[in-house]
Amino acid sequence: VEKPLPEPPVLPAPESLRDDGLTSLGFTSMPVRANGTVLNWGASILEHWNISETAALEILRRFLSPGGGLQRYEQGRQLADASAVTRISPYLRFGMLSSRFMFYEMKAAGAKEQSIVYWRRLVWRDLAYWQRSMFPQMRDKPIRAHYEGQSWNADPVALRRWQTGQTGFPLVDAGMRELWTTGWMAQNVRMAAAILLCEHLNIHWIEGEKWFHHTLVDADQAINSMMWQNAGKSGLDQWNFTMNAASAGKTQDPKGHYIRRWCPELSKLPAQYAHAPWEAPEQVLKEAGVSLGPKGTYPHRILVDLSTAAWKSAEAIREQRKRSRDWINDQGYDLIVIPRGASVAHDGQKFRVFTKPEYRNSGSRGHTDDGKGKGKSRSKGRGKGRQNWDRERIDQDYGHDCASSGQKVLDEYMRAWGA
Repeated sequence: VEKPLPEPPVLPAPESLRDDGLTSLGFTSMPVRANGTVLNWGASILEHWNISETAALEILRRFLSPGGGLQRYEQGRQLADASAVTRISPYLRFGMLSSRFMFYEMKAAGAKEQSIVYWRRLVWRDLAYWQRSMFPQMRDKPIRAHYEGQSWNADPVALRRWQTGQTGFPLVDAGMRELWTTGWMAQNVRMAAAILLCEHLNIHWIEGEKWFHHTLVDADQAINSMMWQNAGKSGLDQWNFTMNAASAGKTQDPKGHYIRRWCPELSKLPAQYAHAPWEAPEQVLKEAGVSLGPKGTYPHRILVDLSTAAWKSAEAIREQRKRSRDWINDQGYDLIVIPRGASVAHDGQKFRVFTKPEYRNSGSRGHTDDGKGKGKSRSKGRGKGRQNWDRERIDQDYGHDCASSGQKVLDEYMRAWGA
């Protein structure tokens, strides 16, 4: 890795400089309320970040310094509150921090010896960029091209509940509300939200990719697309794990502090019920001021039987693979065409990629628990047909005001865009 160039002592001033303002560039348009005023939905994001190179350098060096956070990374990187990570991704994304500079700072601090996972993050970043260069349409086209046409759940109400943090699963709801308010959430919370959307609700991964790209302050076409392709099982690396939003929450936020911050309507629940309020006795709910359901303070779970839901989505993948036998090898693995320039000897050839056992073994029904344990997993589905999701219940349960101002702005945003 080449070292970054030194900072130039002086930058030559341009002979002429014209400032037409950011608005003229047409990067985005703000929604307009019914009364004609503009809804500045990005205001809260600006409040949560120091957007400067100075801040990026301070964050990185503090994290790498003795006792600064790196030593806790391996054991704490799964925590939802991001207390053991850097939150440095936006600075890398927008060039306030050079990846080469970060590499050499990490090397000098002995980061590889202290946390091999953190060291690999930069490698994974380059992996995403490599995939984007090899598969330029990966934002909206599956890398496993024969997965195109798979059956997905197209329910807009279920999608909106996920987007607005009203799924009834506190970890996912807290994450989606944090995302809207700050433009960021921890990696494991992103994965929990993605698994609920794709694996359990069986909603197309493209919907998740679009929403994250729209709301993330570190939105990166390569990294975001790679994550969602893999979550939707159409990428090079099908996620070979699952998460139950309730049990994952107890691991990622054991004391419930993250839930209390972003789901204030659950703030008075004891920690043991913070991630599964449906398990709390009626008296406990009453004392905490929590009522579940359409007229309550917090919605019912958008799905109850996660095991069956995950099996249905996996079945959608198996059915699509049956229609694409030319792209399955004798051992049941998916095949893709290696793009030009991607390999030394296999360009233009069909090549085997990792395929989860439950897709290779037709009829396999792995186990995903219903909220009381970790369980194994399954996968997803896609476009042509809709599965029998409980639309009436979803409609009834949607529509709970959050105490946070960020949630109110999100509700306004959805109304302004007619979503």
